[in-house]
Parts: sequence; C-alpha cells; structure tokens
Amino acid sequence: MIIIKIALLELRKFFYSPIAWLLAIIFIVQAGVSFIDLLETYESYLQRGTYQITDLTYRIFSNELALFNNIVKNAFIYIPLLTMGIISNELNTGSIKLLFSSPISIKQIVLGKYLALLCYCLMLLGLLFLVSIIGIYSIQFADVGLIISGLLGIYFLLATYTAIGLFISSLSSYQVVTAIITFGVIAFLNIVGVTWQETPVINEINYWLSIPERTEQLINGLMTSEGIFYFIIIIVMFLVLTILRLSFKKNDKPWYYKSSLYLCTIVLSFGLGHLTSKPENKFYWDMSRNKRNTLSNESLEIVKQLKDRPLKMVSFVNLFSENTIISGLPRHHNRNARWFEKFTRFLPQLEMEYVYFYDIISNANDSIFEKYPDHSLEEIARIYAKSYGLNFEDVLGPSEIKKLIDLSDEDNEYVRMFQLNNDVRSFVRIFYDTQHFPLEAENAASLKQLLGNEVKVKFIQGHLERGFNEFDSGYGHMIKGSKQRSSLRNAGFKFGLTYLERDTLNINHDILVWAAPNDSLSEKELNLFRKYINDGGNALFLIEPKRSSQNIESINSLLGVNFKSKIIRQDIKDMEDGFVIGKVTEAGKHLNKNNGYRQSPNHLANDKELTFNGALGLYLLDENNFKVTSVIETTSSTYTIVDSTQTPIDKPIPLVIALERTVNQKKQKIMIAGDADFLSNRELRSRVGVGIRMAFNRGYIKDIFRWLSDGVYPIDTFNNRLKNFKDSDTKFNVNSQQIKVLNLLLVVVIPSIIFLIGSIILIIRKKR
Repeated sequence: MIIIKIALLELRKFFYSPIAWLLAIIFIVQAGVSFIDLLETYESYLQRGTYQITDLTYRIFSNELALFNNIVKNAFIYIPLLTMGIISNELNTGSIKLLFSSPISIKQIVLGKYLALLCYCLMLLGLLFLVSIIGIYSIQFADVGLIISGLLGIYFLLATYTAIGLFISSLSSYQVVTAIITFGVIAFLNIVGVTWQETPVINEINYWLSIPERTEQLINGLMTSEGIFYFIIIIVMFLVLTILRLSFKKNDKPWYYKSSLYLCTIVLSFGLGHLTSKPENKFYWDMSRNKRNTLSNESLEIVKQLKDRPLKMVSFVNLFSENTIISGLPRHHNRNARWFEKFTRFLPQLEMEYVYFYDIISNANDSIFEKYPDHSLEEIARIYAKSYGLNFEDVLGPSEIKKLIDLSDEDNEYVRMFQLNNDVRSFVRIFYDTQHFPLEAENAASLKQLLGNEVKVKFIQGHLERGFNEFDSGYGHMIKGSKQRSSLRNAGFKFGLTYLERDTLNINHDILVWAAPNDSLSEKELNLFRKYINDGGNALFLIEPKRSSQNIESINSLLGVNFKSKIIRQDIKDMEDGFVIGKVTEAGKHLNKNNGYRQSPNHLANDKELTFNGALGLYLLDENNFKVTSVIETTSSTYTIVDSTQTPIDKPIPLVIALERTVNQKKQKIMIAGDADFLSNRELRSRVGVGIRMAFNRGYIKDIFRWLSDGVYPIDTFNNRLKNFKDSDTKFNVNSQQIKVLNLLLVVVIPSIIFLIGSIILIIRKKR
C-alpha cells in the first residue's frame, strides 16, 4: 500500500510537469507519422498492382523500417528525460534525508518510484495500442498476435530503460549529468552485442547484454524464455543496485563492503542470464499467426528424426573467400548462432565449430598473386589472417586441411558441413547474394541428406546430349551453381552423368534427364532406358525443336505413346524471332498439391511468363494409361508454319506436359518440354521483352523437380500452416481518403487533446 501511495505521488509530480505531457505528444506524433507513412506506401502499391503484397501486418508493424522498430530507435530519447530527476532531484533538494528519516523503507521508496515510471510507460504504450487498434482495423485479417508480441517487446524495453534511468538518477544530484549518463548506458547496451566479439568469454557476456536482440525477437512475434528472463534480470539488477546505492547513502559502509555487494549483484545476474540462455533451458512461443519464426512442418519432420542424436555443424572458412568470409569471422559467431536458432530451438544438442584454413580457390585466386607477386601462398595467407584479426597458428594450410577433409568439390570455398554420429556428412553453402547465409530451405535439405534421403538427377550422355558445362545451352546454372541459392544442388539434389550401356539405374532414387540428343540410342541403350521406364522410373525429356522428329520417335518408343508435335511461332514485340512466351496453367500451379508443396502466392501469380527459344506444341494422341496434364501453355496469338503457310491457332497450346501413371504400386512421373532451351543457362538469364522483367523460367524449376522427386526435394518452407491464403493479410480495409482522415486523427487531433488536457492540469496546478 505504501508503494502504491509513493507511486501515485510520483505520478502527480510527472503530470504537474510539462515534460511528461511534451514527451507523450512527441511519442504519439512520431508513432502516427511513421504508421501513416507506411500505410500510404503499401496502399499505393496495392492500388497500382505493383506486385502482390503479403504479410502487411509484418511490413507495417515489425520489419526493420516498420512502426515498432522506429519506436525502439527513438525510445532512448524519452526515458532519460523522464528519469533524470526522479531521485537526483531528491538528492539536490535534500528531501532524500526526510525520506531516510521516515518509517518508509528504501526498498519501498525505490519500488514506488519505479511503479510510477511503469505506469507512465503504460500510458505511452496505451497511445501505441491506439495506433495498433487502428492498424488492426485498417488491415484485412491483421496478425493480432504479432502486434501484441511487438507491444510487449516495446513495454519490456521501456521498463528496462526506466530501471536503468532510476539507478543512474541515484548517482548524482545533477539532473543533466544523470540524463547524459543514462543516454550513455542505453547506447552501450545497444552496441555492446557487436563489441569485443573476438575475445572468448567476454563475447558471450557482451552478446547476452545486448538489448536489440531480445526486443527484435518480440517485435517479430517470437516470445522466448531467454528474452523474458533477460528483461526481468536486468530490471531487477538495476533496482537492487539502486536500493544498495541509497542504503549506502543513508548508512555509509567501507568501500570493500559496498563493492562486494555491487559485484555479487552483477555476478549473480550474469550467472542467471547464462543459465537461462542455454539452448536446453529455452522455451519458445511463436505468437505470429502463420508461425513465421518457427520451422515449417516439413522441416520439423526432419529435425524430429535428428533429435537427441549427436549432431555437429562445422564451418570451414577459407581466408581467401573474400566475398563471404566476413560472416565466418569470430566476431560473427554469436550472430550466426542466432541466425540458426530456428533449428537449435529443436536441436539443442547441435555443436558449432569453426575451422580456418587457406587454399587456392578454383578459378578465383589469380588476383591474389597479382597483388602479391613476390609472396608465397603462406606469406599471403599470413597477411590475410592479420587483416582479419586471426592468429595464424590456428589456421590450417593446404596439406593440413586435406588431411581433415577434401573440399575440392566445393572449390575450397567457405562452406558448412553437417555431421551426424561423426560419420554421415552433408554440405550447405554460403552464397554470393545479399543474405549470404543459408536459410531454412537450404539447411533443412542438407539435414535431410543426413537421413539417407538421396535423389540423384542423372543426365544421359553418349549422343551429344546437353549436360552441365555448355555455356549457353547447358544447365550449369540450374544444377551446379554452388554459390547460387536457387540452384538445385543447394535444394538437396545430387547430379551426375550416366551412360546407359555401362551404368545401373535406380527407379527409387534417380530422375533421368534426356536433353536434346543429336542421334538415336542404340538398341541396347533403348532397351535399358525402356526397362527403366517400364519399371516406373521418373524422367524429364527436353526436346530440341530442330531435331523434333527424331526426339519424338524415341519418346514414343520409350513410353509406348503416340506423341505428335508442331513447331509454333508468336509475333511478340521486342522479342527475337522464334521466341515463344508461355504461362503456367492452373493445373501447373497446383502440380505438387498431393505432396504438400505450397509456394508463395507471389511465386505463381498470374502474370508470370516463361520464355522458350523456339518451341513445339505438344499433342498426345495415345496416352497408354498416362494421366496427361498441360503444365505450361502459350499466351498470346499463336500460329504454326507448314510449307511457309501460317495457320493461326485460337486456343492455348501445351508447351510442357506432365504424364503420370501407376506402375508396380508406384506413381510414375514423366515431364516433356517442347524446348531444350527452356531450362538452359541462356533462358534462366533472359528477359521478357527488352529490359522489361525477368522471365519466370528459373522460378518454376523447383516445382518441376519437386514433382519429379515425389516431394522429397526441395523442402517446402512457405507458411503452409495457413489453412487458406485468402484469410491472410494481403489487403487493406481503408482507402487513400480514409488514410488521410486517420492521419489527421493521429497527428493532429490526439496530440491536440493531450496538449489541451495537459494545459488544463498545469493551469489548475499553478492556480493552486
């Protein structure tokens, strides 16, 4: 009861001061301006149909440039001004001595003052809650759980800042000094997570102390026991330090006695923090509606099979991997662990190790010797190690790393390796894109390989078929691009070449690709291939229009179908002669509905176009028990040319078809494309029109191979927990005119009401 009375007294002081009202006005204006700006931006995008926007709640409230993060960035402005005089004013006026002589305990004084600060912060949160209510009204099917989590995160942050400010206020009788020191401490806690990260032990302490990591999790909708305990521990620590400070102010003690109590408080707090941050002691609650912070269902099934099994992730970091090495340096180890927390949440036994080495990177290190022409490889490595702050004695040389592991297939680049039971291995790569890190899809695919889930894609060779190495006509970008996130190698597939006369084929693990052969198969090869097909093996046929009759004759023989084709043309502005544009059909969009693969809606939006460098229209006259699905069809007016005569066709023509039947109780899947260039390096780089937009060929590759692999790869990481995408937050309930009204309400009306109430209270107070 005494604590509440003290809190009420402090609240009167707050609201009898213009600072409290001024801060509230600034707070709501900043929040309103930020919110309305985001609302107008995305409403404008939707009006223009620029692209299909998903996760509007996240974009407006939680992402890096959104409302809640703007509040977090500005929070350090309000709190020091609020707390600077809460105790220092008592010290300055001498009224603290009256408090010491009263029957009120120091603990009650501190807790009363802190309760008043919490109440004021709750008022600020109420203003932000008002903005959030408007947001929930404005966004159709808004993610309420995400917003509530963000509000909790901001309140915990404000509560922590006020506890810090309360303690700092007890250190000096000068309010300006306490405000400056509070600014400094808050700034330190915001940057400490990236300082001294190269030093063992200290890096763990500093990273644990970092406030942004904990607030960010809550703003993104993830509540963790570690984060909640962090805020509670820091708050209690500063409150205890404040109580000790005032106790020693009242009854002075020897310096060593005071120091020991301060030190014990801090050490105990850090000890509790270390205990609650251990992976095995963490608990998680994903408050977002679509569980955006949690592994997808398919990834969860993988990690369940790895639970409690000895698992290790080793990062092999080459000093000469200049494009990616930064993320592998010691100062980023804690951040890397945070990035991987989606998995360690379910695999707390996972160990992380780093191995540093130097070796020549295939086709990439000529510039090194050009820069250092008179140096040996070891001398150059020493220079690099010094520049990165690494002890060269801890760096393995080329011969040493080869004894440990052969990374030649990875071009000796920086790569990560998962190891199960110190035996089974799989690799996951660091990419040449803005994110660098492998995301859930790549990590889950690599972990799945540890469980023996292997899918080999074999390209038939021996008749001048296309393979991996041709610059334009080959399929290297699709397959072998180890540093390209979109390549199938990084989605879990393994690739190789096969010669039918000498190699064995496994219908359960292999997908055969036959791409534009120049001549016919021998009778022996044809029989081996036919046996593979008759046994239920899956295959992809890529036909070259120029040799279509020969290719189709072989396909008819292999599949036992009557398959015809016609070379087709389209007149398309700004496109080379012979190019054909197709679109994914509705059936093609749902090709993988039976194996649970759900791409994002933006991935298969209606305007996605695919290019074909010359194409065949495909017609199946005798299906031989196959279920035939047209996957990609022509879009604009199309015609065929026979003996220089153009024949218009007034309906869409299949360019890619999928065949499916049951063989030996196994679903057999065959796909036939009327253009061998459809998935070639050239088409994956092409554009629809001149400088208009990228063709969608690359985007549809994973759908094709997910279907051919019976749903094994790639891993589905889209938000497949949503029962119906129509119920997600992709639209607004307000238009541009209504947004202007909301702008007036948040930026003018509400601040004016606060100003009016504050003015009345201050005037009444002055008259009294």
